[in-house]
Amino acid sequence: MTSFDTIEDLALQTINDYKLVKLYSQSIDDFQKWCDGFLLSAIPQFTDCVQSLAFDVVERKFVSDLTIQEIKILANFFIISWWERETNDGTQIAQKLNVPSSFKVEGVSSQNMKEKQNIIDKLREENSRQINNYISQHAMDFFNEVGL
Repeated sequence: MTSFDTIEDLALQTINDYKLVKLYSQSIDDFQKWCDGFLLSAIPQFTDCVQSLAFDVVERKFVSDLTIQEIKILANFFIISWWERETNDGTQIAQKLNVPSSFKVEGVSSQNMKEKQNIIDKLREENSRQINNYISQHAMDFFNEVGL
């Protein structure tokens, strides 16, 4: 049984977020709930997983022992979910602050959002590549098992 922490720890090696550090220092339980939310949004995105992604939310574990490849793909989806939240937060802050038109003309705000979206797109592309490799490997394993 793979623990949620295994996937979350891998994802958090990439994410550098002062808000998460602050939350961790205030309450480990709240930190885990916050991270679990990103993982729970990642799980249904991995539609090609060969193993069951069923889990026990109380125990914070999957019912299966996930492979390193499966853990990495889920961690990538976790990171994508985090980036999407960061991008949405930035957009909402800019709207609430009613950014002056001179700021908009220079394009700094929109350029920042565009760069964040480019990062998300690159992460999605990389994860798609990893999923394709994962599927290919499992297809080869299947063909070898049946003698084709």
